[in-house]
Amino acid sequence: MYERDNLPDFNEMMNEVKQWSIQNNKYLIRHTRTHNLLLMGKTRTGKTTIAKVIENPCYIPP
Repeated sequence: MYERDNLPDFNEMMNEVKQWSIQNNKYLIRHTRTHNLLLMGKTRTGKTTIAKVIENPCYIPP
């Protein structure tokens, strides 16, 4: 594995993945209007985490 000092930078890796996706993606992604989504459930079941992942797929829970 990696030594602590030699860990790759997460932001750098994500930027590289995004650039690759832009260059190699054969599917055109169109932006859509805002859609509403209601998440219901008991407390501490992950509703906020799901909302944050939908907002930003790179989100990592604390």
